[in-house]
Amino acid sequence: MDKLSFKSESLDYQTVEKHKYPKWVRILFTGIFFIFISVVPSFVINDLPYHFALSQKITNANECFCDKNYNKALKLYSDILEKHPTFKQGRIQSAKCCFALCYDSSYFFKKGMSLLSTEKYSKEEVIEMSEYLPKQYRKYFISLFNF
Repeated sequence: MDKLSFKSESLDYQTVEKHKYPKWVRILFTGIFFIFISVVPSFVINDLPYHFALSQKITNANECFCDKNYNKALKLYSDILEKHPTFKQGRIQSAKCCFALCYDSSYFFKKGMSLLSTEKYSKEEVIEMSEYLPKQYRKYFISLFNF
C-alpha cells in the first residue's frame, strides 16, 4: 500500500475580520477600570476595618443575648444603633433585651416600645418579641400592631 498523500489546494473563502470595539467603548471601559482601581483600595483601607469592628460588635451582642446577659447586650446594641439607627435587627434585639428586663421595671417596657416605634414589623417578628415580655404586657403589646 502506498502512503496516502494529500494535496492541498488553495481554497478561496472569505474570512471574517477581527472585531474591534469603537474607540469610545475602549475609553469608557478604561475609565471605569481606573475608577474601580482607585476606589477599591480606599474602601479596603478606610471602611473595611470599620465594618469588621461593627460585625464583631454585633457578634458580641448576639452572644450576650444568647447567654441571657441582657444588660450587656442592650448596651452593645445601643452602641450599634447610635451609629446605624436604621439597623432593624438591632432594634428588634434591643427591644427583646428591654422586654426581658421589664420584669424588674416598667421603664424597660417603655424603652423597648420606643425602639420599635420607627419600623413596620411582621406578625412573626411581633410574636417572637412578645415571648420575652411578662404575661401582663403581651396582649397589650400584640394589640398595638395591626395585622
